Amino acid sequence: MELAGYFGVIGRWWATLLISTWVAGLAGFFIASGVQPTYEGVTRLLVGPVVADVDVTRAAGALSYTYSELATTAPALEMAKEALGLAPESVLVVRAIPNETTRILTIRAEHSSPDVAAAIANTLSTLLQERAASDVVLPEGQLTVIEPAAPNPEPIAPQVTLIAIVAAATGLIASAVLVVLVEYFGTTVNSQRELAELTRVPVLGSVALGRGFRRRPQQPTIVEARPNSRAAAALRTIGTKVAFAGDNASAATVLVVGTAPRDGAPDLALGLATVLARGGRRVALVDGDDHSAALTELLGLERMPGLTELLGNPERDPRPLLLPRPSGLSILPYGRGPTYELLTAERAEAVMRRLAALHDAVIVNSAPMQSSGHALVWARHVTGVVVGVERERAKRDDVAYAMENLSMFGAHVIGTVFLGRAPRSRRRGPPPDRLVGTEPLPAPTRPQATDSPPGRSRPSSDRVAEAQASDKPPR
Repeated sequence: MELAGYFGVIGRWWATLLISTWVAGLAGFFIASGVQPTYEGVTRLLVGPVVADVDVTRAAGALSYTYSELATTAPALEMAKEALGLAPESVLVVRAIPNETTRILTIRAEHSSPDVAAAIANTLSTLLQERAASDVVLPEGQLTVIEPAAPNPEPIAPQVTLIAIVAAATGLIASAVLVVLVEYFGTTVNSQRELAELTRVPVLGSVALGRGFRRRPQQPTIVEARPNSRAAAALRTIGTKVAFAGDNASAATVLVVGTAPRDGAPDLALGLATVLARGGRRVALVDGDDHSAALTELLGLERMPGLTELLGNPERDPRPLLLPRPSGLSILPYGRGPTYELLTAERAEAVMRRLAALHDAVIVNSAPMQSSGHALVWARHVTGVVVGVERERAKRDDVAYAMENLSMFGAHVIGTVFLGRAPRSRRRGPPPDRLVGTEPLPAPTRPQATDSPPGRSRPSSDRVAEAQASDKPPR
């Protein structure tokens, strides 16, 4: 993985790394704070005289190692516990550290009480002096206390700050290892670089749709609600690439398909259609999602006839079924009833031909190929395909499956769009009265068709949109 790849991983997982580091450091702090503190008593003794010849000095330096061993023997520790009145089963932690050069013998005793720690060190030094006085008469064997132990109120353990820092570093390292494992062995697409390597087609851009603004009936896209936002600017850039992707500098018909159910592909199709319509083109947006009709649901057109009725009679005039939007585009809802028995290659071609004759661009939103095969039918009758891939949700296998099938059917894939995570709808699965064989609901009254192209010269477009939202016929 290159350096840019690591920065991308950190950008996606920074919150996890930060929280794990903070939690580990806080846990280490509280655990260390709950441990009983340990205090140390320190006594220093001089072996031999202060001033002596070389031979005496060397002999005293060598004897300091002997005294250090004697101070920590079991009999010496037992005598110290008896002299201090400590329980026989108590454990004394004592270290005797000799120094041949300076002939200073340091005795360090540890205990939960600073007074007891100092008393243990002083008692052992006294016992060692008595032992030396009884057995040694030479000057190099003399022991002199140069610094007796005094109670030290500052504990030597636990070092709460150090433990908290070490725990935080451990949490950071552990979470980093876990993130690397998830990134390496994960099954989802997490970066544009990974998406480009997987699909081998251009990545048109990255955009987060459906978030960051309040969706309104008259402003269902971020392009209309927040035209100056980064997401709207990214969508306009993607729309320009799609519009000029064809050989004739015009992508007349485009299929937008996702790779996972209920992802951001419907928002992408609506956003692209809005961008093209606001650029002066006559645009028709078709909801061909036979799995959930997410685009129709997004616009609140569940009860309106549309694609289902047009596929039932492909030779009929589609203009009475097209709904103009204030943004200047025309919507062909999914309709009332299933299309899986109606959609054939011939009927799809007839529908696209009639819509293309009335508009400058036709955008079809279809269900993912993992949910329905209708996307492949539409892909044969459009000039280009845009694949929406949702970050951290689209699986690599599903993306590869979609690209393989599109290539098998000879579809021209313009590119992919890396989508931010879309908000989840409360409703799951096929909506009622649409994909099942139930009695269709009565259609609301529609405005009369005109000879002019839809979405251009209908003066009652605002009233029609309001009628759709309120489920009342327009005036």
